[in-house]
Amino acid sequence: MDYKITAAGWFKEIAGHPVVKLDCSRLSHLVYAEGHPIGILLHYTAGSGDLNSLAGLYRGQGFVEAQLATDRRGRIGQFTPITMGGHHAHEAGEHLLGIENCGNPPAVPFDQRQRDLAAAICAAVVAEVKKRFGFEVPLRHVPGCSITTPGLKEHNDGTINSPGVNQPCSWNPGRHVDNPVSVWGDGVPAKSVNVGWDEFLADIDSLLNGGVDALLEGEEEMAILSDQDQKDLKAFLDAARKALGTQADPTRPAKPSSAGTRLGRAARRLEKGLPLTGSTR
Repeated sequence: MDYKITAAGWFKEIAGHPVVKLDCSRLSHLVYAEGHPIGILLHYTAGSGDLNSLAGLYRGQGFVEAQLATDRRGRIGQFTPITMGGHHAHEAGEHLLGIENCGNPPAVPFDQRQRDLAAAICAAVVAEVKKRFGFEVPLRHVPGCSITTPGLKEHNDGTINSPGVNQPCSWNPGRHVDNPVSVWGDGVPAKSVNVGWDEFLADIDSLLNGGVDALLEGEEEMAILSDQDQKDLKAFLDAARKALGTQADPTRPAKPSSAGTRLGRAARRLEKGLPLTGSTR
C-alpha cells in the first residue's frame, strides 16, 4: 500500500492522491480507549458539500467528527491526526476511526472514483495502525452494535441493536442511516451491482497485499513469468476486460484505477466460480 504520512499522524498522500490538510486538531476530540483505533466507521454526509464545508462545520460546532473524508471532486481530506479520536457516532469514536464521504444518495450519488478513494483510505489506515501501533485491523464487516469488535462498520449498522428489537444502538440514538458501502450510486443496493461489503473488503485487501491488481500497474512483472504463463495471463485479462466493457491496449501499461479494481474483482469472482455478469460499476 503506497502512502506517505508524517510522524504526527497526518497523511500527505494515499495511493498517489494528495491529502488536503484541514487542521481541526485544536477542536474538541476524543481519546482512543485502546490507545489507537481498532477499526473504521464509514459515514456519508447526507449533503452536497465538500471537504471545505465539512471543515467549516467542525470549526463552527467546536468539535471534530470524522478524521478523514472524500468528496465528489475526487479529493481526500484530513482534519485531525489518526492518533486522535473524533466525535462521530458518540462513544464509537473512542474505538473507531471515522471516514466521511460527501454525498447523499440518491439525490447526491456516489461514483466509482469516490468509492475507490474510500477503499484506499481504509487500506492506508489499516497499514499505518499496524506499523505504528502493532495492531492489525481485521478486514471484516462488523454489523450490529459492537464498537469494541475490531473491523469495519458503517453508521447504519447502529440503527437496530438486535433482530426483532426496534431500538437503536447507544452510539446511534438518532438512527442515522448513512451506509456508503451498502448503497451505491443513486441509492441502489450495492450488492445488486457487485460492489457491496465483500467487494469493498476485497479491494482493500488487494491494495494491501497486491494480487491480480498489482499486475495491472505495469508490464515489468511479466518478466518473471514463462512465455506460456504470460499468454495465459494476457488471455485472462483480455477476457476480463471484454466482460467489463473495456479494451486491452498492449502498448500502454494499465494504471491503478477503478478499472483495475474491477478487474481484480472479476478475478475474485472467477476464483469463486461466479459468472462475470451484471454491472460492475
